[in-house]
Amino acid sequence: MVEVSSHRGSATCFCSLPRVGTRAFGGGSLRVNRLNQHIRIAMVSTDKTSISSSLGEKIPGARLLEEVEFENSFVDKLPADPEEEVYVRPVRGAAYSRVIPTPPWVDDQSEYLGKKKTSSESSLQMVAWSSSCARLLGIDDSSKESMRTISVLAGAEVTPTMKPYAQCYGGHQFGSWADQLGDGRVINLGEVVNEKGEKYEIQLKGAGKTPYSRSADGRAVMRSSVREFLCSEAMYHLGVPTTRALSLVATGAGVVRDQFYDGQVQVRKRADFPT
Repeated sequence: MVEVSSHRGSATCFCSLPRVGTRAFGGGSLRVNRLNQHIRIAMVSTDKTSISSSLGEKIPGARLLEEVEFENSFVDKLPADPEEEVYVRPVRGAAYSRVIPTPPWVDDQSEYLGKKKTSSESSLQMVAWSSSCARLLGIDDSSKESMRTISVLAGAEVTPTMKPYAQCYGGHQFGSWADQLGDGRVINLGEVVNEKGEKYEIQLKGAGKTPYSRSADGRAVMRSSVREFLCSEAMYHLGVPTTRALSLVATGAGVVRDQFYDGQVQVRKRADFPT
């Protein structure tokens, strides 16, 4: 018998120093900045200066997240997947696929949850927010109280200057070449340039399916997202170069998981994780 129980979902946002990796697509490869698989903010430029400010201090030029003018150099300069419909498939000759985040209340889990919605916009809740990461991006700390910011970080909407996409790349798993991997539950929103000219890429983890999701649903659960948020920020403050976490948003939605691969399928609460 299948046991169904309730668990929380979430979304997370991260910020990271650059790490160069090799992305394979269409028989070729492309060197790009690569970060952990999370909703993340990846550093794109090599500017050494940074914003420094004590907690709570007003940063000149800081803006609400929804007011940020995003840049989209990755999308504008690299080859795109010509197929815009989102379904799992091999993608050849492209560095990315265009993907819009799936709103949290679109559960895609009707087999277990029925066809009713499991969340709504009013269910979104900011669980964690990193003020120091917000300062790094030149984002006003009051953004954490803006319902529109929360909606964006939950994958419920995009702003006019965002061009969301999922990256296509190949790699090794368990010692063997796995061919196409790609961002299975990460959706990139675009690039933010702070007051010092530093450029960061903002990504959401748990924002829905992409062409690279394979058999998964593209969602993230609250429990693992909390661990990722805490570990990311802890490593940074210990002086270890790492992805930074901007926020963790509880969506109130359900997501199906078989935690121990024993047939005991459970419905867990979802999270969204910007990185």
